[in-house]
Amino acid sequence: MNMKSFNGSARRRGTTIAAAALSVAMVGPFVQPAVVPAAAPAAFAQEGAETPATTSQDQIIDADAIASGRVTHAANLTDAHGVGKGLISGHVYLTAPNGNPGAAYDNGNVKLDGITVYAQFRDKDGSYSPIFSAKTHTLSDVVAGNGGQGTFAFGTGDKGITWTDKLGKEHTWAARTDQKHRIWVEPFTNDRGNRVEMFRQANGWTPGSFNGVVEGPMGSFVAADGNIQLMAAFLREVPPNHKESWMAAKGDKLVEDPKGPIDGAAVQLEESNVLSGRVWLETGGSPDWGFPATGPKAEPKDPAADGYTVFASTLTKDGAAANEALHAKFKNDPDKLSEETKKMLEAHPEYILKTVYGKTDPEGNYSLRFGEYTDASHTREDYLNPKHVFVWVENKDGVVQNGYTGFHTPIFQTFNAGGNFKPADAAPAENQTVTSRIKDQNTPRYGKPVNSLYNVRHALMPYAPVSITADYNATDKPAAPGVTVTPEFSGDLSPLPSKIEWRDKKGKVVKTCELDQSKNAKDQVAACTFDIPADAQKGDIYNVVVVSGNNDVAAWSVLVTDKASEEFEPAYEEKLVVPGKETKSSPTFTKTGKDAEGNPTEEKVDTPEGSKFAIPEDFKAPEGYEVKIDENTGEITVTFPDKSKLSKDTAEEFDVPVTVTYPDGSKDDAKAKFKLDTDGDGKPDTEDEDDDNDGIPDEKDSNPKVPNQNTEFEPGYEDGSGKPGEDVTVPAPEFKDKDGKDTKAPEGTKFTPGDNAPEGVKVDENTGEITVPVPEDAKPGDKITVPVEVTYPDGSKDNVDVTVTVEEPDNTDPEQPGVKDN
Repeated sequence: MNMKSFNGSARRRGTTIAAAALSVAMVGPFVQPAVVPAAAPAAFAQEGAETPATTSQDQIIDADAIASGRVTHAANLTDAHGVGKGLISGHVYLTAPNGNPGAAYDNGNVKLDGITVYAQFRDKDGSYSPIFSAKTHTLSDVVAGNGGQGTFAFGTGDKGITWTDKLGKEHTWAARTDQKHRIWVEPFTNDRGNRVEMFRQANGWTPGSFNGVVEGPMGSFVAADGNIQLMAAFLREVPPNHKESWMAAKGDKLVEDPKGPIDGAAVQLEESNVLSGRVWLETGGSPDWGFPATGPKAEPKDPAADGYTVFASTLTKDGAAANEALHAKFKNDPDKLSEETKKMLEAHPEYILKTVYGKTDPEGNYSLRFGEYTDASHTREDYLNPKHVFVWVENKDGVVQNGYTGFHTPIFQTFNAGGNFKPADAAPAENQTVTSRIKDQNTPRYGKPVNSLYNVRHALMPYAPVSITADYNATDKPAAPGVTVTPEFSGDLSPLPSKIEWRDKKGKVVKTCELDQSKNAKDQVAACTFDIPADAQKGDIYNVVVVSGNNDVAAWSVLVTDKASEEFEPAYEEKLVVPGKETKSSPTFTKTGKDAEGNPTEEKVDTPEGSKFAIPEDFKAPEGYEVKIDENTGEITVTFPDKSKLSKDTAEEFDVPVTVTYPDGSKDDAKAKFKLDTDGDGKPDTEDEDDDNDGIPDEKDSNPKVPNQNTEFEPGYEDGSGKPGEDVTVPAPEFKDKDGKDTKAPEGTKFTPGDNAPEGVKVDENTGEITVPVPEDAKPGDKITVPVEVTYPDGSKDNVDVTVTVEEPDNTDPEQPGVKDN
């Protein structure tokens, strides 16, 4: 048999745990492993495989003891208390047509290199580890079934897979009976377009389920307090559904059988050319653990697969001849046989005589009728050829189901072939009784075999990769007593009865949430919150576990720690707010404790990593202020952006309440005080007698928060001149700011004649332009002073004097010297 290799990286959807803060003993290089290179056939490259759900590749801990150089020969794997101490090792197999499910090296299956295997364990204190990974390799030798092709080995440094929790406790898998472990391979799609899925785990039976070292060995071997050897992950290539599959007929050759299961298929004589069997959902566990070399038996605990659709295809005589030739040519290469079968049927779809499908009844029973004899010259091969069939099961969504069956490779074969992966309770058989009843005389079926194939059973293994996580963990975010923990579910819920269990460190179930298959699993799991008991002690563990059927298929640990709120004291320094500028305030933390003699101690520390900060939703900033907080640093930013909104009613001081939520979920309250400093002189308005620094005491200032505009602006007129009897126009004044730069008068500024203005003077109230009448009897050189009152929008005033000088009048008197007649 040709051995195969899968190459490529893995990307996965299963269980995860936050690993950013993990302290992991790194695997150091020893020597290069004696690995024999093997090229992967294109159809089985593991490209497109997935990493566990919500887990990035850098959060998975590499524990490949072969790649690290720790394991170089098969003998290292059996050296349970030496080099191999603490190792979890075994093989990955792809089922072959004549393979069997035992974990022995020579089990007739295809050994796969380059496959990423994942592992996780439950320690004796109840905690679940993060996820570890290793790839399969070829070791150059085989010892007691260990090594050779398709071998994986997990280990950290010179011991078993190891991780360290937030409290510094080291957890190491060591093949102890008070520990549980699991391995799995994520499903992926090969180059033929078919899913490749794991459907059996040794030890333990159910893929990816947690098991003790002595539970359901199924060919694996454990050396107590040493290691476990000959574990196995069995994969199956699952064909596409009937709509896309080259194994299914199309058009009028795809026929529905609506009649349901036939009675007594083993002895019945009424209907010819029928294939019958039973389908159930396999839950694993005992007593199936007792069948290491076969498939399972249907137990009362295993639900019937009610309403599933069974499909069966058979070949024409020409198709059968071509298929026999393929089997003869590729009898030692099941992968090539599957590949060539696809090519044959894509080139000759007419080789498929018929595909019949029908639903299972409430007990999971089904029958598929391929047609009664219609011609006396016909043989059974014209309807249903027992040596050339392929059978599969689809759920209500059209997804082909994985599990124990004789048809675990997409090829046409004898109905009772398929190695020992078939269910063990009843072997497939055939009723080939020749019809000789009087009532069948003179009919085409008379003298023909009934051809009733029965016990074609399918024990579906509804392996659905799932993840359970939570907002607290055991590595970098433990929870405090009293905190509510919310779980999160990812993946597809198994059709088996499933539930969420919260368990304490001893495994006692403290809360259960049954999951309704008809409702959204993610929402149901999120609603299954758990409150860490108020009396929980530092170091306690609480686990949330996904239970499917009889198996724990995903788990997450939450470590209990002391309340950070009782250890830290947050505080904010009082800050001044200058209008138009940002004011920032950051928290400080004081850690309290006791010294060796029990005396209280205090220590300034950095903000506890992972803390979150929030301002209560009901807080409203005083009018004119803007307040925001950085949720990660706790820095508060306060501004009063619009100075024009400052008034005598503006709040001069206020507190910003802050809620600090520590990584463990405990909370603290703090207050940050802010005081207004209108003029930015470093003295808060609560203590400043002249808030705006305009020289006017607050009690006398019309708006103590804003300097009077008469201190901000300076009006100036140009002096005028005119002859007696004329009206002199003095243009509107120009304004300068307090720095002497040209500016404009504030909008709304008004101008009026001042006290004791000369009679007849007019002042435009909007522009300030002045009209001054010069008296007829005014003498040249006289000065006329015009007072102007400037009133600003804030009510403050300026007074400006404008001077008009009397000029020499025009002389029209002939008696005056120097004046000539015209």
